[in-house]
Amino acid sequence: MKATTSHSDGVSHRTAQSTTAGTTPHANRARSSLAAAARGRTHADTKDDNIRQAEDNIDSYLTENVAGLEIIACPVSKQQQSQADDATTVVSEALEADIVSHHGRPSGDNGLLFNWLANTVSKKSKEKQPKDKESSIYPLFSLFVRYVATQLERQRPSGLQRAILVNDSFDVTIKDSESNTRPDIILECANLVSNSPGSSASAQNQKQSKMASGRAKTPEKKSQFSFKDIFAVVEAKRSSSDSAVREANIQLFQYTREVYDKQLNRRNVWGATLCGNTVRVSYFGPDYVLSSAAIDLLSASGRHSFIGYLVNWSFCERHCLGYDPTIEWMAKHQCWKISAPTLLTTKRSKSAYKTQYYYAKKVVISAEHMFGRLTRCFLARKTPPANKTDLEPENCEYAIKDAWVESTVDAAVDTRDEISHLVAISDALEENQQVNGMYPKIVAGGRVQFSRGGAAIEEDTTMTVLRDLYPLLTDESNSIVKNRIPFRAHKRIVTEPVAMPLRNLESGYEVIIVIADAMRCHGAIVNGPRILHCDMSMGNIMFTRNRDKTGLKGLLIDFDYAINLDKASDNGHKERTGTGPFMSVNNLEKNDNPRSRLDDCESVLYILSWIATFGLKKSIGANPKIVLNSPIKTWDIGAWSDIAGHKRDHLHSEETFELITKGFHKGLDGVGALRGLVTKLRRCLIEHGSDNDCTGARVLDEPDDLFGRNQPFKSKIDPFEARVAIAGDIYKKMQKVLDEYAVSSRELLRKRGEPV
Repeated sequence: MKATTSHSDGVSHRTAQSTTAGTTPHANRARSSLAAAARGRTHADTKDDNIRQAEDNIDSYLTENVAGLEIIACPVSKQQQSQADDATTVVSEALEADIVSHHGRPSGDNGLLFNWLANTVSKKSKEKQPKDKESSIYPLFSLFVRYVATQLERQRPSGLQRAILVNDSFDVTIKDSESNTRPDIILECANLVSNSPGSSASAQNQKQSKMASGRAKTPEKKSQFSFKDIFAVVEAKRSSSDSAVREANIQLFQYTREVYDKQLNRRNVWGATLCGNTVRVSYFGPDYVLSSAAIDLLSASGRHSFIGYLVNWSFCERHCLGYDPTIEWMAKHQCWKISAPTLLTTKRSKSAYKTQYYYAKKVVISAEHMFGRLTRCFLARKTPPANKTDLEPENCEYAIKDAWVESTVDAAVDTRDEISHLVAISDALEENQQVNGMYPKIVAGGRVQFSRGGAAIEEDTTMTVLRDLYPLLTDESNSIVKNRIPFRAHKRIVTEPVAMPLRNLESGYEVIIVIADAMRCHGAIVNGPRILHCDMSMGNIMFTRNRDKTGLKGLLIDFDYAINLDKASDNGHKERTGTGPFMSVNNLEKNDNPRSRLDDCESVLYILSWIATFGLKKSIGANPKIVLNSPIKTWDIGAWSDIAGHKRDHLHSEETFELITKGFHKGLDGVGALRGLVTKLRRCLIEHGSDNDCTGARVLDEPDDLFGRNQPFKSKIDPFEARVAIAGDIYKKMQKVLDEYAVSSRELLRKRGEPV
C-alpha cells in the first residue's frame, strides 16, 4: 500500500490517516490549486494520487461476489420487510409481463426499455446509440429505475418511505468536487428529508414525489450538482470485461470518497457499477467494500434481484441507506441537531442510556477518507440558535467528535477507549494548574445508540450495521473477505474548550509557544495517568486564546490511539498509527523497537519542520517553487519503508538535515527561531550523548550518500533503538529546549507589543 496524500487507517494496513481526528476539531485541508502547490502538490499530482489511492483501496478493501448483500438494504421492521418482499414480487411480475406484451413493438420510452431488456433493440435505435459509447446505456438504466418507482407509486403500499430515482443529467459536473469529476449516473431519494444544508435535492424531491398519472417523474435536469445531493453514484462502462469493471470501480471509489466528505450524516454509502448489461451493487464501510455478484438485467432472475435492491431502498429505515439518524438537519434554524450520550458522572455511570442535544453549524473536519475512523468534528452549543451569529465559531462552547473507532464488543473492557483516557486524564491532572486548559475536558460521550425499525435501542456498531452478514464476514477461517473486518463502535464525544488549528497562528514564535505547551501537557499525562498519545500530528495540537488575543495556550487532543504505559499488552504495540508525514521512524518501519515518549517527540520535530516549510494560513503559497522542489515532500509520498528511509537520511547529520531546513519558508515570521529549534531537537534525538556512539540515523552501509559521494555513512548503533534505554533523559532535554525557546518567543512578542 502506498502512503500518498490520502492515507487510510484500515485493518490490513494500520496506517496513518491524513484526517487528523481531534477531540477538538481542526480545519479541512485546503483544496485549491494554490494550497496544493503550497504543500508541494500540483493539481495534477492530487488527481493522480486520488486514482492511485482508489486502485490501492480496491486491492485492499473490495470483496466481490458477496452473497446476501441485499440483507443490509432490507428494512429492519418485520412488517416493512414483508411489504417490501411483496412489492418486489409484484413489480417483477409486472415488468416481465410488459416485456412479453411489448416484445418487438417500440412505443415510447417504455417500449425502448422493454425491448432492451428483451435484448431486441431495433436497428434504428441501435444506430442512434452506438455500442462503443457508454452513454447509450444511461437512459435505459434510468428508465428501469423509473419503472420500478412508478409501479411502487401505483401500488401505494403503506410501508413505502421514498422513491429512488435517476436524475437524467448524465455525466454531470459536480460543483463541489475537488478534482472536477463527472459521475455517470446519480441516484436520488425523493421524499427523503434533506441530508445536508443547501441541498437542492430537498425541495426538488418534494415536488418530484407527487407522481402524476401513475408515472414517476424524472428529477429535473441540472447542469451542476453537489455531492450533498447524491444517494448513490452509478458508474457505467459499455463493456462488461474485467478491465472495464475495474475502471468503473476506480471512478466509483473516488466519487464515494467525496460523498463521505460532503454528507456530514453519512455512515455508509451505497454505489453501483453498470458494465454492459450487468449491475454490481456495492456497500462501503470503514474497513470494507462489499460488492454483489454480477446482476444480469437481460435475465428475469437478474431483474428480480436488482428490483429487490430498489424496492428495499424505498421501504427501509434511513439508517439502512447509510444515514445517521442521530444527526438531523434543522431547516428552521439552518443547523445540525446532534444527540450525544451523557456522562452522568466522571466515572462513567452505568445508568440508563440518556442523550443531550447539541446544535452545530460549523463543521471543521469532515470524513474526507472512506476508510478508518470516518471522523467528523463540529462546533456546537446546547441551545438552538436565536440568530445567525449564535453558531459562529467564537460563540460555540463545545467541540463534538464523531468517529467509528476500533474497539471491543464489550465497552467495559475497552482499554483503548478515548473516553476512558480523557476521564483518567481529567481526574489525574485536575489539581495541576501548570497544564490547566492544555488538554480537552470531557462533557459528554459514549457509544451512539438508536432504535432500529421500532425495536429496542441498540449500539451503532459494525455488528449491527452488517446484521446477518457480520458472522460470515468476520470469521477468520473464511476466505470470503480480503482482510479481517474489525469490530468498530460508533462513538461521539463532547469536549471543551473549543480550539483553533495550528495553521491559524500568526507567526513561528506563536507556533513554538503552543507546541511547548502541548508537550508540557504531554509530559504531565505520561507521568500522571501513564498515557502515551501515539498520534502527534498537525491536527492534534491546537491552541486557544482570548478574544483580545491574550492568553495564548497550546492544547493536546485526540487520544484515539493512546496506550496505557503500565499495561504490557499496550506498551509493546506494533501498530502503525499516526499521520504519514509526522510518523516516527519506528512507527513507519513497524519494527521491534519498543514505542516510547520519544516517538511522539520525533513527531513534533516533523510537525515543526512541516510548518516551517509550508507556512501558516496567512503565508501559505508564498514560496511554491521552493516547496515543489523540497525534499520534505518525500515524507508524504511512497511506501512506508521509503518514507522511513528518507527520514533516516535527513536526520543522519546536521549537514543532511540542512536539506530540509534550507527549504523553510523565508516569508514566515519567526522562521529563524524554528530553524534553530528543530536543529537542536534533532541533535537530542539522534546524537543523544557521546557514550553511545550514535553518530547518525543510518544503520546500514549505503553505496553513496545524499551528496553523491562514494563514501557510505554508517552509525555504529541505531539511535531509534538505543534511545529507549535513556528515553527519560532525552525527553527532559527536549522539553528543556522547547521551554527555553517558548520563553524567548514570548519575550520577543511582548517587546514587539503583540499580545500573547
